[in-house]
Amino acid sequence: MKTKYNLVFLIALLYAAGAQGQQLSLGDAIQKALESNYQIQVQENLVEVADNSVHIGNAGLLPTVSARGSYNASVTSSKQVFAGGFPPVDVDGAGSQTMSASASLNYNLFNGLSGINNFARLKVNKAAVDAQSKAAIEALIIQVCQSYLSLQRAQDQLSILEANLAVTHNRYERAKVANELGSNNKTELLNARVALTADSAQLLQAELLRTTQVHNLERLLGQDLGLDIRTVSEELIVRSWTLDAILEEAQKHNSSLEQRRMQTELAEKDLAIQRANFIPSLALTAGYGYNKNINDVGILLENTSIGPNAGLTLSVPIFGGMRNQIQRQNLKIAVENAELLEADAQLALTTQVRNAEANYSQNLRLYLMEEQNLEAAELNLERSTELFQLGQITQTQFREAQLNMVATRDRISAAKVNVLLSELQILQLTGKLLGE
Repeated sequence: MKTKYNLVFLIALLYAAGAQGQQLSLGDAIQKALESNYQIQVQENLVEVADNSVHIGNAGLLPTVSARGSYNASVTSSKQVFAGGFPPVDVDGAGSQTMSASASLNYNLFNGLSGINNFARLKVNKAAVDAQSKAAIEALIIQVCQSYLSLQRAQDQLSILEANLAVTHNRYERAKVANELGSNNKTELLNARVALTADSAQLLQAELLRTTQVHNLERLLGQDLGLDIRTVSEELIVRSWTLDAILEEAQKHNSSLEQRRMQTELAEKDLAIQRANFIPSLALTAGYGYNKNINDVGILLENTSIGPNAGLTLSVPIFGGMRNQIQRQNLKIAVENAELLEADAQLALTTQVRNAEANYSQNLRLYLMEEQNLEAAELNLERSTELFQLGQITQTQFREAQLNMVATRDRISAAKVNVLLSELQILQLTGKLLGE
């Protein structure tokens, strides 16, 4: 009697666990993750910094203007002896004052195109940071989608096992009634109880897996969802993709490849900037100044000067201790390395695209095949149930039909998730994950 009560309580608990809770769509999950993820916030700040840096003033293309003023005073004992028979001067506490003010302008008229190349590099760096930010967002979206679909998969498994437990429980109740009426032997009841316990344990494991997947998703979203959260089943759309079209889009829009391209451009810009060290530069200096000196002793008691000034400075590099030549050689090697890494990234991307397209096609075929097999599995279980109730098949045969139904539904759930994951991978590789 105690075993009976335990089974009834366990079944009630498991069915209660499957009650519907608050729904969370995949789009909402992605939005929550993007809003709360710290790494994405860091990337947004880096993008803002790179955007602010793209300015001609930051590249040294604007003049610099500065103003300066000073005032100095002193009190000293002064003794002055003059030539030519002039009497000496000896003064205690002689004061002197110096006042000056100036404004100056400095501008590089020509610096070997260093400023222009610096500005171009800032633009390329902005594009590189944008590509890096896009890749980070895509990576987070993929993580959220994988976690969300894993939760959906666990939720599907839970539903499948709940339905399976209902069938097993019905079988157990029928065997118990038959045993009480004396129409079957004790072995059939024991077999039904063993099956009920096994299916109940399997359902408990599925509930634990679902709880774990909820916690994993909460970590990515940065907030507590609650164990009653429910995913929304994603609609499966059959894509008419071709390998050539996917490859073409990936070569144009893949964020990882775009980062490599930007790194190559940055290396080329660094080399162009370094060339300025071999080219003469011409700088303009202009200003306006005011100076006044006041002395209590001496022949010149007060001196004042005021007016503009201007000048040109030509600098011609002759020999820099071979440092410029070494830097140039190293930068050329850096450009070559960047080009090699870009070529390697293109090869890797081609392989990834081919594998992703093959995975998508294969997973889609498996899903469609299992979908077609589902009707046969349902009819088989329905017919086996009728024959089992009539006593025309054994418990083993009925159990086999029941487990085949569970396996078929589970394979459909797994195949659907695999198709969706393959689709997401292709969208990421082609740079279309953000809907661009």
